[in-house]
Amino acid sequence: MRLLFTQLTLDTLSTFVTLRDQGLRNEPWETLARAELTPEEQRVVAHVSADLRRYQPSLVNEATVFARSIFPLLVLAEVEGVQAMADVAMSAQIGEVELAGTADGAIGRPIAGEIHAPFLVVVEAKRGVESVSPVAQLYGELLAAARLNAKETGASAQRLYGCYTVADNWTFIEMTVDDLNAARPTVTVITSPELNEKVEAATIAKVLKSIVAPHRRLSA
Repeated sequence: MRLLFTQLTLDTLSTFVTLRDQGLRNEPWETLARAELTPEEQRVVAHVSADLRRYQPSLVNEATVFARSIFPLLVLAEVEGVQAMADVAMSAQIGEVELAGTADGAIGRPIAGEIHAPFLVVVEAKRGVESVSPVAQLYGELLAAARLNAKETGASAQRLYGCYTVADNWTFIEMTVDDLNAARPTVTVITSPELNEKVEAATIAKVLKSIVAPHRRLSA
């Protein structure tokens, strides 16, 4: 069976994975937010925050919010060997289900100009009659990313991060997937408190920076 990320619901996900939702917690987010920003990074964060006060993110279209407010913070988190990209296509098999679609944004190691196995994915909540739950969509994208990372590393357990955005509000997810080779993998998720980019852009940038830091390519 093939399912698009945008077709997923929590009920659908529960038919092929065992989902353990740990709910909203302060950790690991408080620890991740302890990263230090450089003076240049602080200037970028201040610029993004100031820009949000010049327009109304809840009224303009999603593409405008993503380009002006979301993607700049993803780019700010880049390190050697790691890049942020928009519209990242993914397809992966989880048990008897093929998950497929495109992540609005992702961070990972590029190969030939593409990210094949991101370790952080971003879903921008859509508005209007075609809107779907960003939570289920994000879970599906993280599952696919876990499978793709498992192919690269050979490890059947994966821990990845993601976030969904609603206008300028960010919510982070930590997902741990155990035994990806099982017919029904176990998925554990921890959700962050909602962060508003107008006043908490620095915290968002620090969380992103901490998530990306372990993936830095070390110089020879």
